[in-house]
Amino acid sequence: MPSKKKTVLRHLIAAWDTNFFFSNA
Repeated sequence: MPSKKKTVLRHLIAAWDTNFFFSNA
């Protein structure tokens, strides 16, 4: 369970980073 939650959190962070990158582009 914890590992799966961490994976989801990592995906959310990756998506946030991508959105932030495109917003600044």
